Amino acid sequence: MLENIFLFEFKFIPKKNSNEINSNNFSDVYLAYPDEDVLFDSIEIVRQIIISQKNILEKNYQAEHFTEDFLHVNSKAIQFDGVNLLVIPLPYQYILGLVFDRDTNPYDYRNELIRLFNEYLMESYLATFDKTYKIRTKSNLLLTLFIDLRKYDDESLVFQKRLIRL
Repeated sequence: MLENIFLFEFKFIPKKNSNEINSNNFSDVYLAYPDEDVLFDSIEIVRQIIISQKNILEKNYQAEHFTEDFLHVNSKAIQFDGVNLLVIPLPYQYILGLVFDRDTNPYDYRNELIRLFNEYLMESYLATFDKTYKIRTKSNLLLTLFIDLRKYDDESLVFQKRLIRL
């Protein structure tokens, strides 16, 4: 079951002659819903997220690259300390992540997350780069995605129960 959702902003700061991957190479800011303290006190989880998306973050692709196929290929599941994560890259060096309990397969949510994001949230996300509404709009984005994915979770459970009865 979906437990949390987060949005990381990474600004890659290249170090000369260094291939080392650590949080010192990035300045990061994050928002999370419903609990901002989940996972993010661990340097190792941030490191794992950075590693999973390092190539995308370094290249800083433009928004038009973030097609449905691009998001499918570049979404990554991470298992860490009893939880499962699904992370996908977003334009402007952002990473969107979902946090699940250990029994949930993150890839079960990938198609729905990408569909929701492309269907009606990409435009709102891109609009958040207006400085005035940046934080509030991103918080609303996380809340909207969280609610819609929880609805998806509930609908999936109902469907599974119907199949079992047949």
